[in-house]
Amino acid sequence: MRPILSPTGNYNFKLAKWLDEKLKPLATNAHTVDDIFLFAEEIQNKVVNEGDVLVFYDVTALFTNIPVDEAIQIRANKAFKNNWFNNTYNLQLRKADLIELLALSVKNQLFQFDGKLFEQIEFYFSLCVRYSRGN
Repeated sequence: MRPILSPTGNYNFKLAKWLDEKLKPLATNAHTVDDIFLFAEEIQNKVVNEGDVLVFYDVTALFTNIPVDEAIQIRANKAFKNNWFNNTYNLQLRKADLIELLALSVKNQLFQFDGKLFEQIEFYFSLCVRYSRGN
């Protein structure tokens, strides 16, 4: 078991929030639903034929511990494909700068518990996972 800690108020919270807002469009597509209630509304009218199997994957539970450095590299590669990140937000960052900012926002997390200061040594990376509508 591991404690679930809120990063709100941490030294890098605003950076992580800014990056999440900027990179969120990279995690969506035509088959994405941002809202579970919208998803429920959409599937209410779907016809399920006899013999069909309806499957729902809770994707958030599948990726509890992924390689952070690899995830950061994948996100940076996607953000800098055709210089999307800079062109979209009128910035002049280098890919290496984005990688450094992502690492700063998810690594070396400090937290206080029972009056003592701790540093997180296992890292978990948030992937902005969405529910899929299917094809």
